Amino acid sequence: MLYDRTLSAGAYQRWLRLMGVRYVFLPVHAQLDPSAKAEAALLRSGHSGLREITISKNFRAFELPGATPMLTLGAARPDTPALAGTASVLRETREQFWLSLPQAGTYLLRVHYSPYWRVDDPAAACVEPGPHGMTQLRVVDPGPLRLRIDVNARTMLNVVGGARSGCAFPPAAPPS
Repeated sequence: MLYDRTLSAGAYQRWLRLMGVRYVFLPVHAQLDPSAKAEAALLRSGHSGLREITISKNFRAFELPGATPMLTLGAARPDTPALAGTASVLRETREQFWLSLPQAGTYLLRVHYSPYWRVDDPAAACVEPGPHGMTQLRVVDPGPLRLRIDVNARTMLNVVGGARSGCAFPPAAPPS
């Protein structure tokens, strides 16, 4: 969808929401990859539907109004609004996310799934593939949670050997 030669504002905004993107940065002088040319042209046109929030000598920054949060509770699809609850990403690094998960249920984290994602307490929550290749968490014991990438010889052998990834316990009851 994003790499079409002609990119509409509507399609672009849907893709950004699907990915949980709020901010887009466009370099001013850097050579762009050919796959980014349609996106850059749409942003430069002023018709993307994004609000330009800053310009510097090196980049232009845009914000998507009403962006979909990176972490939501109970969304059946990644581009639908979440149910009530204040799930949030407290902190993130390249290898870890610290999450606030206020109630039991299924959460969608708009980060590409990897079979190497692990939670610190597998009895409280589990991680599995979600819609559109994103990461889904099933939570039975709400509260703070750390999600981390765990790549080592054991996890690599499990993944290569076809060990089942995902949740071992039944899905959490939906919030009432």
